[in-house]
Amino acid sequence: MPPSPAQRLVDAFAGLPVTRTLCEQVALGSQRKVGGLWGASAGLLVAVLQQRHKGALLALTADDVDSLQLQTDLAAFGVPAHVLPRQETGDDGQPDPTTRSERQKALQRHAADKAPLLCGIEALLQPVATPKSLARAQLELHAGQTIDRAQVLQKAQSAGLRQVPLVLAPGECSVRGDVVDLFPMAAEQAVRLEFFDRTLESIRTFDPGSQRALAVHERYALALGGRDADEEGAVLR
Repeated sequence: MPPSPAQRLVDAFAGLPVTRTLCEQVALGSQRKVGGLWGASAGLLVAVLQQRHKGALLALTADDVDSLQLQTDLAAFGVPAHVLPRQETGDDGQPDPTTRSERQKALQRHAADKAPLLCGIEALLQPVATPKSLARAQLELHAGQTIDRAQVLQKAQSAGLRQVPLVLAPGECSVRGDVVDLFPMAAEQAVRLEFFDRTLESIRTFDPGSQRALAVHERYALALGGRDADEEGAVLR
């Protein structure tokens, strides 16, 4: 199958003498500064490096807006990328659950598929949950499992999930009789656990907006994450 027009453009950019020299120097472990990247040329360069560089790729931008623009340019060249947004704070001065969740999800996706990670300067300097803390807080669940509901709630609260009457956003959990709803920070969807005594009868992901079930799971890895300062670290590690 012939290459797509976007791939032909990336290949042509990679064939430029200055681009070839840069890739060769990066492959040798050298540090190089590149300037004069107007328009979508920065996206072209990142696309070339992603296809020819074996290691992880972090692209530093001015802010979230520039990160999103670079992500759009990369998509046009057939290269997926993840944006690490800036951590916002609420009116109470506490970390905003939604942006905290998006940060953790971006890092987990980057670790899984090695697509370029794009972030602004402020987003880079803010601490994030470490891979070790996320792994420690992961709870493997399966239907029919014997597990105490209180154990699940304890892990959720240790991870910083707030108990609310109804789960609507990341960072929340609720209990209604034998039903435990959880929306961990790094989760794509909220999870509903139905218990009978000490038996986990069912696991469902659901839409917090409508409260309707989306899928039934026999097994589910619940990644709760951590909230302690010693479980956070720098993005570059």
